[in-house]
Amino acid sequence: MALQTLSSQNSKDLIKLAYRGNLTHMSKSPLPKKLDNLHLEISGMPKSYKTTLILSNVANLSIHRVSSWFVQERASEINKRKDPLLYSISLADLATKTLLTKKSHRVTFLDRGIYDQLAFLTTFYKLGIINKRKLTIASNFLVELYGDKSHSIIICYCTPQTSLKREGLRRKRGYVMNDLFLSALSDSYKNLPETITKLRNEAGLGNIPLPIVELNSNWSWKEYSSLFGKTVGSYHKLFTH
Repeated sequence: MALQTLSSQNSKDLIKLAYRGNLTHMSKSPLPKKLDNLHLEISGMPKSYKTTLILSNVANLSIHRVSSWFVQERASEINKRKDPLLYSISLADLATKTLLTKKSHRVTFLDRGIYDQLAFLTTFYKLGIINKRKLTIASNFLVELYGDKSHSIIICYCTPQTSLKREGLRRKRGYVMNDLFLSALSDSYKNLPETITKLRNEAGLGNIPLPIVELNSNWSWKEYSSLFGKTVGSYHKLFTH
């Protein structure tokens, strides 16, 4: 049995391509080149079930005899409170090094990864933690150095309130898990496709189409998990068939 894929209508509605400085539909840009090894970055809000869905889809791909693996989000030795900019860069660096030093698989998921850090850098800027110059330098650095390592992206949304509720926090709030930071982070993720498109074009990657799908974990679990799995199937078909 073949992997499930998005319907024609869902593909049209959900899959957008970052291409030549524009975010466009697949019908209006070249399709990505075929790859032996697909790197799929899973980005998005805390507690949007990213890791759960990655593990589920690794298992599903295995059932369908598709070799797969995932790069787990790793902790950095950098203190994000003292140096949030270097912290974000170190996370992207860790993800990339892990990706490139492990055995190749047909599909490799990145639990967060390179482009995810752009949302955090933007949030640090919005909250006055870093200035505009540092945001620009760090964002350009990440995309120029690591931007070609992710071949496709799924961005997972949920509201700040949902994120906190799922975390189970009532009184104690963390550096990220608080209303102010999550609200700014949510806005950064909503603008992430446009941010990625702009920075890839400036970094000389604009001619390489990058598929981006945005999903919302506030939808019913059945709809959310189904569309996630079908997006994985569609990406696999798009890049490897």
